[in-house]
Amino acid sequence: ENDQEPAQAGARAARDSLKVALAEKESAETGKIIKIGRAG
Repeated sequence: ENDQEPAQAGARAARDSLKVALAEKESAETGKIIKIGRAG
């Protein structure tokens, strides 16, 4: 068993994950490669 609390993502990590998910969705819908910028 692991009694440690689960790690929490910060706002920046959440935002970056959302950008990736939305780009994946757009790519699937359009069949095109969607470029996203680097975080920072």
